[in-house]
Amino acid sequence: MMKLVKMKVLIVGLRGVGIEVAKNTVLAGVHTLTVVDNEPTQIRDLGSNFFLGDKDIGQPRGQVCTTKLAELNTNVKVQSAPVLTEELVGSHDSIVFTRGDKAELIKWNEFCRKQTPQISFISCFTGGAVGSVFVDYGDAHIVRDTDGKQPLVKLVTSIEEHEDANGKYTLARYLTPDGQPPGSLVDGGLVEVSGVQGSVSPTFGSINQIPSVHGKGVIRTEHPESDPVNTVRLYQETAGATPESKPVKVAISGLSKWAGEGTFTEKKEPRVVKFNSLAQCIAQPGGLVMAGDWDSGFCMVDMAFTMVELQIHVALQGLYAFQAKHGRFPVPNNKAEADEAVTLANAFEAEAKVLEGMGAEVNADVVARVVTHASVELQPMCTFLGGVVAQELVKISGKFRPIQQWLNFEVFGALPDETPADVAPLNCRYDDTIAVYGKRFQEMLGNLNIFMVGCGALGCEFVKNFALTGVCCGPSGKLTITDNDRIEVSNLNRQFLFREENVGQPKSVAA
Repeated sequence: MMKLVKMKVLIVGLRGVGIEVAKNTVLAGVHTLTVVDNEPTQIRDLGSNFFLGDKDIGQPRGQVCTTKLAELNTNVKVQSAPVLTEELVGSHDSIVFTRGDKAELIKWNEFCRKQTPQISFISCFTGGAVGSVFVDYGDAHIVRDTDGKQPLVKLVTSIEEHEDANGKYTLARYLTPDGQPPGSLVDGGLVEVSGVQGSVSPTFGSINQIPSVHGKGVIRTEHPESDPVNTVRLYQETAGATPESKPVKVAISGLSKWAGEGTFTEKKEPRVVKFNSLAQCIAQPGGLVMAGDWDSGFCMVDMAFTMVELQIHVALQGLYAFQAKHGRFPVPNNKAEADEAVTLANAFEAEAKVLEGMGAEVNADVVARVVTHASVELQPMCTFLGGVVAQELVKISGKFRPIQQWLNFEVFGALPDETPADVAPLNCRYDDTIAVYGKRFQEMLGNLNIFMVGCGALGCEFVKNFALTGVCCGPSGKLTITDNDRIEVSNLNRQFLFREENVGQPKSVAA
């Protein structure tokens, strides 16, 4: 699998989400980061991109941000490109889109899937109180470690042979040794056997050396509900008749008497995950996927089963149809344009039947909430989604389970009940926030008086978020920071406000 320090990442779009992904990716320590955004900096960008200032207005976003991104980690090669080309995309291992219309996203997703090896593809959208992430790691992505935890270690306390209606089987009891995390062995998982005295088979010898397709001494375990706690049944898995055949699983039996001792060490089992193309996932996205499932669909975020994840999907297709027709997203708070996008969303649903397949109908209110502020990037949403997308890039290495394949997320509860009267743009850095919450709300944020204790990894993010959203930045506002710790070199990979020249300085002063 791709090592993180060898990974070459391409990010398209450097507004709020794009710069958050870029910042997190550089701090994570990839090999190369290339950014593509030749759009001129606008005043509103200063409310979500922390590397842009007044002097940068009118300059290409990508060009301005490259130098400042490189300062975060001198071990990462950071560069910008003016345009997206097949040669550029083909020279990278993964690509992240934070802007682009539907046709462009599908085009580049298909291109990535045709490469050898396939290029990992991620797209991210945020507008108002909504975020959407799509992930495609190709036809055969290997997950080598689903949870990142240390393998469980158990001490064997007995190995005995039993018999039930299905025949003879071997049951092993175990306990957790001191210093090891508690928890039962996974039902259906693999363990590596070592140090067992006795338990010898006339066929393969000691159970410590049992032959297996997973390696010598590795066995499959099962724990039926009827069995006692802290026990597993032991199975041998050997190769099938052909390379394409599944392994043959046979209950272990006929062992000599267990003579004592033994250790079971959990063995991480690689899993091959197949991803579908963006075009296929738009038309046939799948249903709700709960934690623990390996199906393709929408990560379930609303436990009330309102199907809001699917509602957002349909709304976004209406939004992209509006963009294809007008060359832009609807003007914020323009009811006529929002209604048109709702109509287009209904047209998509009539053809694709995404909601109908789940026994639901289009919720016009949800769709309207999605499209009304589609062109607005709220800085807190950018921070959250930037962390999510950066984590998905880390997962390309084969560690942790990736999103399969949609994450649609909303925080409608944070929206005002009615549109404020003072949402007209003021041509200032806070225009995106004002478009949702109004000028009076923005002034209230600016005049807050906050005392913050701690300026580590979270504290640095809070300070950045406060500055971008204008918190404590008004005439009566004040932010006081206290942290008696000093900056260490190990802090630099997660506390992005600090640089090498700040090492040894008080965190609260340097921030």
